Amino acid sequence: MFCSNNERWLYKLPADYEWQSPYPQQQDWAFADQHGKIRLKLFRDGRIVVVKDYAWDGCTPKFCLFDILLGTPDGAVDTHTGRPKTWHASLVHDALCQFQPAGLPLSRAQADKCFLRLMQERQFAP
Repeated sequence: MFCSNNERWLYKLPADYEWQSPYPQQQDWAFADQHGKIRLKLFRDGRIVVVKDYAWDGCTPKFCLFDILLGTPDGAVDTHTGRPKTWHASLVHDALCQFQPAGLPLSRAQADKCFLRLMQERQFAP
């Protein structure tokens, strides 16, 4: 029995999140969801901004069974952010992967490297 009457997303971004990536761009980019709302911005200097209200499911895969969420855990809560240690890493990674089909100028390997770098910044042990 899979779950019903539950949200698909675990997290919703309360404010824009900005991170300095190691990947400068040739131009500024903005990517919109299917409703036309800008959700992701990439800047020439390498900054990545995920826009307020972006929703994502944390580290995956996960699935719901009898109203219990099973799958990849999001880690211990970081003392500095009050969020799971993987929160920012999974946020940026999910946004980058979501917009790859829309012409994102970063490869999947670069998105994965962003994920790993953000995990290191939060001192995620594994």
